[in-house]
Amino acid sequence: MTATALDPTTTGTVRTKPKGGGIGHFLGKWALPAFTLLAIIYLLIPIAVMILFSFNRLDQTLGDGRSNYQWHAFSLDAWAHPFDWPGLADALRISMTVAVVSTIGATILGTLIGLALTRYSFKGRGIVNGLIFLPMATPEVVMGASLLTLFVATALRRSEAAFRRSIRPASSPSSSPTSCSTSATSWSP
Repeated sequence: MTATALDPTTTGTVRTKPKGGGIGHFLGKWALPAFTLLAIIYLLIPIAVMILFSFNRLDQTLGDGRSNYQWHAFSLDAWAHPFDWPGLADALRISMTVAVVSTIGATILGTLIGLALTRYSFKGRGIVNGLIFLPMATPEVVMGASLLTLFVATALRRSEAAFRRSIRPASSPSSSPTSCSTSATSWSP
């Protein structure tokens, strides 16, 4: 079926335009936006669940609140007193320590690698460039989901003492950024 229209520039000439239609046109127009919307919803569901459960009343009989999977009652306690939760101050201190140490280490190591890549030509330079670009090309959500799968599949758990043992070489004054090593013994299954 075609649609006809009079061409205004010429008199009496009829021009025909094919009308797009069918399942192919529909899929071509709506498939990518539909899949994009589904992917965004899939990625935002854990965040929505976390926000929802932040309004859940903590049941003290079930433990320290780390496993908050059952809805008990609506409560604003977590938002009214955010630093009253057990272990939150230690977790915040450890997170800030890791942030500062990793920022300093990444700055030193990145500067040295950048100088080496721009000033010298060496074997494996393309591989190093690719490895540097890889974290920028991988979205954080994909990286987080991959690491979660890795840690759950291998059942790795860590304690604060093991964490301190793993970062001690990086924070000691006698070690260089490249000599930081994390051994497998710092993680306890």
